[in-house]
Amino acid sequence: MFRKVSQDIIILILVLVFFGVVIDMADIAIRLGKGVGFALGVIEDGGEMIAVSLILWYVFLRTVRDDSADCYLCDLLRIVLARRST
Repeated sequence: MFRKVSQDIIILILVLVFFGVVIDMADIAIRLGKGVGFALGVIEDGGEMIAVSLILWYVFLRTVRDDSADCYLCDLLRIVLARRST
């Protein structure tokens, strides 16, 4: 259980890093005007807020629910990726 929860937290942190680093770098590198810069800024800030909210929500649910809950984000992603590859 610890391993799966850790994998889920890592996935959520990678989502945060994507919005905090990748989108921010794109915003800095691409200067196509005020409209595009504003849109990328909103996507970056909004994505970071959503990612942090998801991390908080995940940790809260893991704390409140009992340990018998067998629903993990890493398992869901494996199933979805396996379906897409076939």
